[in-house]
Amino acid sequence: MSASRITAEDVARRAGVSRATVSYVLNNHPHQTIPDATREKVRQAAAELEYTPLASARILSRGRSDVVVMLIPDWPLGAVIPAIMDTVAEGLAPHGLELFLHRCSDKRPVRDLWNAITPAAVIRTGSLGATDDESLRRSQIGFLLELANTELEPGLVLFPGVQTGRLQADHLVSRGHRQLGYAWPADPRLESFARARLEGVRTACAELNLPMPEVRTLPFDPNAANAAIVDWRRTGVTGVCAFNDDLALGLIHAARSMGLAVPVDLAVVGVDNVPWGALSEPPLTTVAPDPEQIGAVVTGQVLRGLGIETDHPTRVASTFISLIVRDSG
Repeated sequence: MSASRITAEDVARRAGVSRATVSYVLNNHPHQTIPDATREKVRQAAAELEYTPLASARILSRGRSDVVVMLIPDWPLGAVIPAIMDTVAEGLAPHGLELFLHRCSDKRPVRDLWNAITPAAVIRTGSLGATDDESLRRSQIGFLLELANTELEPGLVLFPGVQTGRLQADHLVSRGHRQLGYAWPADPRLESFARARLEGVRTACAELNLPMPEVRTLPFDPNAANAAIVDWRRTGVTGVCAFNDDLALGLIHAARSMGLAVPVDLAVVGVDNVPWGALSEPPLTTVAPDPEQIGAVVTGQVLRGLGIETDHPTRVASTFISLIVRDSG
């Protein structure tokens, strides 16, 4: 064979069939009755020649690509979302589907995607903004899976912020804390998550007839953490629900640098269960999402939406977030 690209014509000649038969077999055309022996000859010839169909040809034959696009707003990704994506990618791969992440921003409208690929399905995580949301509604996508950032938004909830905040608050109250603080992230991109988690803390306090949590915004700055701790102690706060583990670990470091003992002088509970939280001093108590369970549900929803039989779950189990109790709170 020459060094030129192998074509479907080459496969047809090797298998002794027509070019159309090669297309029907390799694209799994649903409306053609082709003997199993012929199918095997075509597949063997394609394997021997190391033939790979052009993506554009597959799109024309199927009306879509093999790509599942996951649209994510311009969030700091942290550790949880990449872990979820790994699980989804692994679950889709056996079905010939590839996961593609697109981080949305004002610099590149999401409609540009539809000019480049015709996705098999799209996973939307929360609102992408008015323009991109409208573009998505107008697009010719076969299946759209809408995930909610929190219980405060429509869609399949995979990130239950209210429940997360309640777990934090209930734990601190069970340890004897009666005035709680809440460490709010300074990054405005995290507002929807933070709002739901704070709502959970406030709900727990209201049901237990406790004062509302004292909220302080914390940028990643040691001086800001020190100032927040001084203010919290002045207002009687003894336990803090941090938006995530990064803020919680910053508070632990600041408290220790001020000569305070954690959790005796100030108890702290985070969210996300980052690996380094178990290595902090003291080890961090945190609310842990289960990326594998979350990813399995996303995979099940996508496959079912595409008409593919699957054993993956399609609903979130109550166990996919849990409190990991260590020594910080």
